Amino acid sequence: MAQTVAEENEAIATEARQIAEARKNYVEEEEEEVKLLEKSVEELEYTVNVLENKVEIVKGEAERQRLQREELEGDLTETVHVLIVDIVQGYN
Repeated sequence: MAQTVAEENEAIATEARQIAEARKNYVEEEEEEVKLLEKSVEELEYTVNVLENKVEIVKGEAERQRLQREELEGDLTETVHVLIVDIVQGYN
């Protein structure tokens, strides 16, 4: 009887060790996955930061071009006005 109890206890201990080892492996796998996800998040944050900087550059360039276009339109309007005045004065 004592032998049977000892064998049962050993079987229980062996099963408990196997369960503990399986859980340990699961936790290690999960930790690896967390590390990979953290790295992915860092890379995405970097990418977002780079893109935000590029957006600011593009906005600045668009504003510069808008101001240049307005200036050129003003110059064109002035030139057209001068030509019209010259043409009208030429008819007089």
